[in-house]
Amino acid sequence: MTITSKLGGGGAVCAISCGTALLGWGLKFDGMPYFTFALAWITMMVATIPMYAWIRSGKRTVPMTALVCIFFGVYAGFGAITQPNSIRILNVDYELSWESINKAVMLSFLGIATLVLTLMVLGRFGWVPRSSIDLRVDPRRRILSVFTIAGLALVFRFLASSGWLPLGGHVQLSQVLLLLSSVLAAVFYYRVGDASSAMKIGLAVLLVYISSVGLTTGMLEAAFLPLVAVLIVRCAVKRQLPVMLTIVGLLGVFMVNTAKHDYRNRVWYGDEDSGTAQKLAVWQESTARIDFRAFFLGTTLANDKTITWRESIGRFSIVARLAWVCQNTPSRIPYLAGDSYKPFIYAPIPRLIWPDKPIFSDVLTQVDQTYGFVGSSVTAAFGIGYIGESYANYGVTGVFVIMVLQGLLLFFLDSVFNGPFSEGGVAIFVVLLVAMLNGVGSALIIIYGNILQMAITCALVVFPFTVRAPFVGSRPDRRLFNSPLPSLSNRPRVG
Repeated sequence: MTITSKLGGGGAVCAISCGTALLGWGLKFDGMPYFTFALAWITMMVATIPMYAWIRSGKRTVPMTALVCIFFGVYAGFGAITQPNSIRILNVDYELSWESINKAVMLSFLGIATLVLTLMVLGRFGWVPRSSIDLRVDPRRRILSVFTIAGLALVFRFLASSGWLPLGGHVQLSQVLLLLSSVLAAVFYYRVGDASSAMKIGLAVLLVYISSVGLTTGMLEAAFLPLVAVLIVRCAVKRQLPVMLTIVGLLGVFMVNTAKHDYRNRVWYGDEDSGTAQKLAVWQESTARIDFRAFFLGTTLANDKTITWRESIGRFSIVARLAWVCQNTPSRIPYLAGDSYKPFIYAPIPRLIWPDKPIFSDVLTQVDQTYGFVGSSVTAAFGIGYIGESYANYGVTGVFVIMVLQGLLLFFLDSVFNGPFSEGGVAIFVVLLVAMLNGVGSALIIIYGNILQMAITCALVVFPFTVRAPFVGSRPDRRLFNSPLPSLSNRPRVG
């Protein structure tokens, strides 16, 4: 049973608000001004408005745009509450003034409020033709789509690992297709009600395989994003959040995040065996080495490298980097005036036509080097987050404009793919935006460049299995808070 069914909409809002305030107060950093805490808490509450609207609407969709807003709020609000007024850059701690932190939280509030307002206005007055990628009718077609896409992913992975195809891009393509197949299986199982043995076994095998292989890469998103995506589909259909499972999952993420440094040192830079089973064994050993007293109580020995829970949360926070940008811009570093957005101009040009086209990461690395986040010899991009990047380019105006544009794009994706009878579209939509949940602190060109490539790829592989016309011309229901839950027996027919 959900909180809303027990307390009603208003009661749920009060319970969540009070619970968040009490949790934040208990975990807040000592010495934090009351104004900073209150502003961070308000920022988190504003970020929950789209989810509250979705719950009230009763829509048979997956609230990915609402989750993006919530993650923005958590990364900004909860990240500000739990972190000290300092930032570590190149293993050196720098103090951040509370004024710069307050400005960072205010900018986060402005950005999140702008995104929420844009989505709410467009949800009431905007319209985009909705796709209908329906895979409901034929059970054999559903099973065939899941296992064909998964098999295609394994073929790409095998060819890339065998040297027949370039390694990097095709391994990433394989991960996207595996994620799509697992989300499709979850959509069929939970939304369509396909509880066949083949679908249940396929979903379980896919999740175990993807998470295990993801762990061996040393990248947490590769292991946990498929589990998060399936959990989102389940919660959207049942309209219930498994609280204990969520808590256990969050603790697992923090534990693995603590152990990943030891794992990377042994596998990436050491001489450990490269086999999958051996890498999983290294994960087990690295996790067993965690000093839980140090993690939960924050007390470490002089030679102990265990990170605490506060440091682990800090890795998801966007406030410290944003505060550093505010503290140095424009007083020491002038506005970038769109330098980090230039890749959007030449990104559509194929490298076949422009062989010397600049690499996106090089532009972003220059931004990181400008603010001192990375050294001159580093080629990997660090990322200052959407809001930090927009402020570094155009100040407060940039934050407002970029978040409006992001709201427009999210609304477009939601309108096109997230239909009540578009099972394939819903799966694509979840795959596209679940990566954004982890990429809030990334650069705009990286996350949206990946989304565009993923959208094209997923649509191409799902389209052959659809049984409906690709687009439906009917306008969506504009009643944002009163849309009824559609009846499956009265679904509209096309043609």
